[in-house]
Amino acid sequence: MINQIKNYKADTLRDLCFAAFAMVFIFYCSSFSYVSLPSTNILGIDKLVHFCVFGMLATCVYRLSFIKERGLWGALAALLFTAAFGASDEIHQYFTGRTPDIMDWLADSAGAVSAITLYAALKPYRLFLEYELKLGPSRSKES
Repeated sequence: MINQIKNYKADTLRDLCFAAFAMVFIFYCSSFSYVSLPSTNILGIDKLVHFCVFGMLATCVYRLSFIKERGLWGALAALLFTAAFGASDEIHQYFTGRTPDIMDWLADSAGAVSAITLYAALKPYRLFLEYELKLGPSRSKES
């Protein structure tokens, strides 16, 4: 029982670190007065980047055990948190000399909805994200 509690806390801390890292990364990237994307002929590539990055953040937030165990309410909380963070990111861009864009926020929110839906509804996708890599010596105590 004690080991289960320790593992629960360690997993929660790890997942919290992933979510915090994603938020710091987004904040850092949006702190520049000009963000250059590779030159492509793809219309709306910046919206695709918003969709993917905020989808990643939403997945990190939803994977937090104290959110995920609340089911639909947890999914809604993760979505609202990610959408609010996306809105604050657009406001933050105003102070860096960039123009906040409602379409960016909509792409952020759509990415969050899509990612949470995929994670909650598709077991193979969820298992892929939850797969534990075995690196280094095994932790099992076999005699």
